[in-house]
Amino acid sequence: MKTKWLALVLGLAFTSSVFAVNIGVVDFQKILSTSPKVAASSAQLQKQFKPQQEKLVAQQKKLDALMAQLKRNDSVMKAGDKKALQDQISAQRASLMKDSQAFQQSLFKEQQGAMQNIMKQLTDVVQQVAKKNNLDIVVARNSVAFFNKNLDYTSQVQAAFK
Repeated sequence: MKTKWLALVLGLAFTSSVFAVNIGVVDFQKILSTSPKVAASSAQLQKQFKPQQEKLVAQQKKLDALMAQLKRNDSVMKAGDKKALQDQISAQRASLMKDSQAFQQSLFKEQQGAMQNIMKQLTDVVQQVAKKNNLDIVVARNSVAFFNKNLDYTSQVQAAFK
């Protein structure tokens, strides 16, 4: 009986050491929302796409002016002139929609590329902090219902990510 008891105790002792895992929690949303890198990337994208955005605004104003002209002069316009203006409005609307879609796709592609680059950098920083603190697993804050605040490494990652 003593040997069985001793075997059980030793087995549990070795089992518990196998499952000893150091876990850290990081609030990625907080880091990204306060990161100067994200702000700089956003500002750079705004600067890069501002000319295209201004072009779209000008196209929209031109379309609005044509539509106002049609509405204002509808009752006094000749049928041919009215048809020509309606065709011009349709062409302007189609051009605006095409340009707007191209703008959105281009902007989305650039945003995705920038975000992938930032996330790669952030992942590298998380790995460095994990190695420094001997962490086996790092989980995102939004995937955990509860955790001990001693497991939170957000501030360390945030400081290293600048």
